[in-house]
Amino acid sequence: MNTIEILGIIAGAFILLSFCMKKVALIRAINIIGAILFVIYGLIVHSYSVWILNAILTVINVIFLINYFLKEKRDKNI
Repeated sequence: MNTIEILGIIAGAFILLSFCMKKVALIRAINIIGAILFVIYGLIVHSYSVWILNAILTVINVIFLINYFLKEKRDKNI
């Protein structure tokens, strides 16, 4: 098993771990880590489908996470 394959396995482990979480912010944060690792993996192995999908998922997760914290902050101020 080479270093690149280990990177892919670690990325997959983060994605899998995110599905085991119950708190929305934690799900998104762990999923972002896994998606970023998959972007790196996809770039290394020259797999457009892997890195493009995970780059998009990273952006989506970041947007959802920002909105989640903005909503929490707004709700506390009410």
